[in-house]
Amino acid sequence: MSYGWVALAIASSACATGSAAVTNAVVNTAIAAVAAGANRAAGGCYSTCPSGTACDVRKGLCEELPCRGKCLGNEVCEQPPNQPPRCVSRSQAFELPAASNDVPRL
Repeated sequence: MSYGWVALAIASSACATGSAAVTNAVVNTAIAAVAAGANRAAGGCYSTCPSGTACDVRKGLCEELPCRGKCLGNEVCEQPPNQPPRCVSRSQAFELPAASNDVPRL
C-alpha cells in the first residue's frame, strides 16, 4: 500500500470545516475502502492484524490465537471449563486426574 495516499488523506482533512469536512470524510472513507480491498486482493486480511491474532486468509478476517499467542515454544494453550485460557508446559497439558479408589461396583 502506498503511504502517499495516507499522507494526502490526512493532509486534506487536517483543516476541514463545514461541508468540506463531510467531503473529506467521504474521500478518506473511499481511500480506506480501496486500501482494504487491495490488501484482500493480495491474499491478506482487510486490515493489519493486531498482536495476538492471525489472518484467516479464507475469510479475510483476523482471528484470535489460542492464549493470544503468548505461550512459549515448550507450552501449549489450555482452556479448562469456565476458566480463562492459560499456557501450561507440554508435560502438564491434558493430564488426566489421578485414578480414584471409588470405583462403582456392579
